[in-house]
Amino acid sequence: MGRVTVNIDNMGPERVLVTGVVLAGGASARMGRSKAALELRGEPLLRRVVRRLRLALPNVLIVGPPDLAALLPDATVVPDLTPGTGPLGGLHTALRAATTPWAFVVACDMPFVAPALVRAMARLATVHADADAVALRTTHGVEPLHAVYQRSCLAAVEQRIGTADHSMAGLLSTLTVHVFEPGEAARYDPSGRSAFNANTATLPTIRSISARGIRISRPTCTTWIRPALIQRRTVIGCRPSSWAAAPTRNNLGSCFAMRTLKPYDGLT
Repeated sequence: MGRVTVNIDNMGPERVLVTGVVLAGGASARMGRSKAALELRGEPLLRRVVRRLRLALPNVLIVGPPDLAALLPDATVVPDLTPGTGPLGGLHTALRAATTPWAFVVACDMPFVAPALVRAMARLATVHADADAVALRTTHGVEPLHAVYQRSCLAAVEQRIGTADHSMAGLLSTLTVHVFEPGEAARYDPSGRSAFNANTATLPTIRSISARGIRISRPTCTTWIRPALIQRRTVIGCRPSSWAAAPTRNNLGSCFAMRTLKPYDGLT
């Protein structure tokens, strides 16, 4: 798809035509517990993602186990209709539960989802009714869990669930997809982190972020990374080979995979 300019300065039809959906189904096999309850700066990931999504789309529902309601008592939680089928099953449940023509789907482990980008993609979907979906392209390819799906996709989703291939990529290959390109996305998400997810076993658990520093949990201990060491960087991940090493001013770079950001940028 060519370059598209979307004006999101005014109240658009996407606010009533698109339901926000957060997929939060079950425990992570690699982390051993639900990612929805993991905290970033004292806020559960699920609550954070819902809060940011609501800035773009007021109607938001969660697909996941009923006990997630304890994290967000004011949210609608819909149990997965087809457990064991991964995100495809979550999308199936979302499209059945949504009362709007479109559903914007993200995962509960996307803590930096950008409201402006969500609105721009949702607006684009509502004016391109010929597309089954509008999906963001990142450096990793087209992202099926940062995408808007038309409810008319339901038949294709159900057909896919009936096969052995429950991959989201497989589903997209059967749909008409408008791709939201990185150059256009940068207008609404300059940091490029809207689709960043914490779905990796090599990440330490970020317990809290404050003036004292970043408190992370590793397999053997809890560690504080102090502001003097962080400088203008934020810890993104811990390499497994260095878990036994204690971070110091000299070995911090080898202990942690770092990413240059403004201090605590995007963590509100």
